Amino acid sequence: MAEEIKTAARTMLGALDGFMSGADLTEAENEAQKAASLAGCFAAAAYEAAPGGGADVHALTRSFLLALIDPADPALDYLRADSASGAVARNAAAQLDKITKS
Repeated sequence: MAEEIKTAARTMLGALDGFMSGADLTEAENEAQKAASLAGCFAAAAYEAAPGGGADVHALTRSFLLALIDPADPALDYLRADSASGAVARNAAAQLDKITKS
């Protein structure tokens, strides 16, 4: 498991660095850098919103991991510019899923 985590992190870091250097990315690399960038945005917002004393680091790490898993997670709503936008996105995704699986 530890090696899988390191491999995923290396892949995302390579894609992120490639994007920042202007390299042509594959579709998979572009998706990896987007996921890492979005998770980083949530992490930065969580760090700023936390009270400090260790809670800031926990909030940063937790939000980063949650955003990697699912950027629409309701636990991230407090970090959005419009906290209601998360529910709107989740509802739209559920409706689309329902339509496409019918």
